[in-house]
Amino acid sequence: MRSDDLTRFFKIVTWFGYTTFYMIFLSVGYWLWSYRSFTRLAVLIAISGLLNAWLKDFWQDPRPVFPPALDGRAAESFGLPSGHAQMSATLWFWLCLEMRKGWLWFVSLTMVGLICLSRLYLAVHDVEDILAGLALVIRARFKLFRK
Repeated sequence: MRSDDLTRFFKIVTWFGYTTFYMIFLSVGYWLWSYRSFTRLAVLIAISGLLNAWLKDFWQDPRPVFPPALDGRAAESFGLPSGHAQMSATLWFWLCLEMRKGWLWFVSLTMVGLICLSRLYLAVHDVEDILAGLALVIRARFKLFRK
């Protein structure tokens, strides 16, 4: 079910879940939009990343071994929870809550969905890894913003 075109596409999509993208995105947002908002987002991303690293070490759930992974950068760490799922949901859903634009929810859900699908396609995560990463963000959102 893999093809060269799909592999290239999903490697591009998965880049939107790596630290390089977050550093560029946070920098551009800080300078061009709102330094206060993007400072808060940077702190939120850092806390989410630390939580993800701690949970990976705590659970020590191995990544899938078959089919062979197409993303070599993920081979050294554990799989549960998916950092790409958790971090992309943190960033894109925060952006929706901050900007309060209806169309942005469509963009955000599409981005988070594609990033999660890319991790499955590239065979570096199981479905449970993805769902755990998303569940952490959804749980935190309801915990933090409960009125």
